[in-house]
Amino acid sequence: MKFKDNRSMKIVFVSHCLINCNNKFPGYADVPGAYNDFIIPILQAGIGIFQMPCPEVLGWGGIGRKRIEFDLDRNNLDQDWIKDYPKMCAKWAQWTADQYQDYVDNGYEVLGIIHTGDSPTCGLDYVDSFPQIHIDLLDSGINWDHLVLDELIPLLETPEEMRARGASGKGAFMSVLRDELIARGLEPVFLPYVPTKPMQDQVDMYMKALKISNS
Repeated sequence: MKFKDNRSMKIVFVSHCLINCNNKFPGYADVPGAYNDFIIPILQAGIGIFQMPCPEVLGWGGIGRKRIEFDLDRNNLDQDWIKDYPKMCAKWAQWTADQYQDYVDNGYEVLGIIHTGDSPTCGLDYVDSFPQIHIDLLDSGINWDHLVLDELIPLLETPEEMRARGASGKGAFMSVLRDELIARGLEPVFLPYVPTKPMQDQVDMYMKALKISNS
């Protein structure tokens, strides 16, 4: 098919909750809707955004993560929904890789993948894995009936901090996506968003990687 229109032929893949913070794990939304500091400049630069799926919503009981709240039992981790989560993430990683491949095969430039870098799902390496991360939260005194941003944020760590204390988990979705893209001979550029790092530093990193002028 041959055509001529105004599309830029440039796109960036972005974790679901960075475009729609209403999808974040309860208590962790630090902005009202989207991360406008970098989402708006991307759009203004004429770059399309592909919103990746959120396996946590799909596998943990919807927006409210009802399975985490009501079904998670440290004494019974042999439940199907827990055991099936890596397989479900792998399925959606495959699907996302197919979309990425489709853009590339049709001549588009995929400039990068902005992902939630400290997440057990959308992080890459040296993260705390599901379900242990939630058991650790409960052990720290967190109550599912009282999830407050100001109390949760101090408990967050950067991937570097997690690595330093020995965390060795891989993001259940994002690491599989990375491996799948590399296996296809593609060269994805991963750009992590970490809520405990200065926003402007991260925005500057994205703008440089995506070749967007800050002026």
